[in-house]
Amino acid sequence: MSRIYAHLLDPDRALSYALLSLEVSRALQDQAGEAQALLDVGRVYTTLEGREEQALDSIRAQPRCSMA
Repeated sequence: MSRIYAHLLDPDRALSYALLSLEVSRALQDQAGEAQALLDVGRVYTTLEGREEQALDSIRAQPRCSMA
């Protein structure tokens, strides 16, 4: 959902959905979902003026996923 709102140029709503996705992924211990949600959060932050550091923090926070 966050990518849809980001595409529609509604970054506030996109961020809300990305953060919700992050919360759910963490609750489910879904590392791949968490990584994707963190990327989505980072992408939204890059569209919000003055939030570049938060974007980098979000992207740096991605878990290391093992595909074993």
